[in-house]
Amino acid sequence: MKENKVYTPPLEWDENKRSVYGGLGHPVRIFLGGTIDNGNSEDWQSEVIKSVNNINLQRQVYFYNPRRENWPSADNHREIGKQIDWELFHLEKSDRIFMNILASSKSPISLMEIGLFARTGKLIVFCPKSFYRYDNVMKICEKYNVTLYTTNNIEYITKKICEYVGIDEKAEKEKLKISERERLLKMKENCKLPSGTTSKWYSNLFEEEKKRFEEEFGEPLC
Repeated sequence: MKENKVYTPPLEWDENKRSVYGGLGHPVRIFLGGTIDNGNSEDWQSEVIKSVNNINLQRQVYFYNPRRENWPSADNHREIGKQIDWELFHLEKSDRIFMNILASSKSPISLMEIGLFARTGKLIVFCPKSFYRYDNVMKICEKYNVTLYTTNNIEYITKKICEYVGIDEKAEKEKLKISERERLLKMKENCKLPSGTTSKWYSNLFEEEKKRFEEEFGEPLC
């Protein structure tokens, strides 16, 4: 599986490489919309991308992340225009928009984008009930059948992205097997410490864990 890619302003996705979601050979294009607050909010986009990248997926993902690392000091009006154009272009090109609105934010642009894309069928919203405009968000989502989750939890957002893209269960099981083997081999070494250093229950626990490993993965531990 190819590594996921991240596009941030002013980088643009290559329009000539047309890729429509549906085939295993095509990347899935995901726009990470939501709270930025001029860069003053927590960088949840990077956390989500890092978390998703730790999971084996069935398809490559193109992440469209509107958060800029740096704003040019000169010609700010022009840069704002370029930022708006970038966001609209990639919102329209995306296969799915994950809109995460943090509870303590104002997020006026995110609210506008919810209105713009509520009818597209590709919007998923994360917005806690404590958000000051939650009722407006909820009503829009109800009216246009937009999926709404009342959390900003990174693990939960990651889970929903992975469910949408599709998890490579075989690769994930292999990764788990390698991790469990390393853990149990270290555990086995601890069982060999001088008499009295390691209690008998620890050795018994190792034998139980070893048996579980061999039953789950269908092969001997070593």
